[in-house]
Amino acid sequence: MQIIRNGVMALGTALLLGACSTTPKGRSGIAPENDHSLAVTNHNWLDVSIFVVRGGTRFRVGDVPGNSSARLRIPRRLVDSGVVQLLVDPIGSTEYYLTDPIPVSSDESMQLTVAPAMRMSSYSVLNR
Repeated sequence: MQIIRNGVMALGTALLLGACSTTPKGRSGIAPENDHSLAVTNHNWLDVSIFVVRGGTRFRVGDVPGNSSARLRIPRRLVDSGVVQLLVDPIGSTEYYLTDPIPVSSDESMQLTVAPAMRMSSYSVLNR
């Protein structure tokens, strides 16, 4: 009886540890091909949070420190019918920058430039 109980405990522990894996099966550190790429260059001295605005709700896709650059990934589910709208929210400021709705297809990437004055920020869409 003790041997069966120990075997069940070992099996339960193995299953529990397998379920706690840090990398879900079928996923790698590489962004899926159907996600969109967003290159952000922040010329502002403040750190900024980047959001996708969809249906009046904002979804955070990442942060970019002041005076630096980063490449962010926009999940396909946040792109509504091939259109995405971005919001730049500087941390510690009441200013923000909201893009127009940007039409983007799966073979295009986006570039966002955050200017020292938020209202002078810009975006572009590039072929990959």
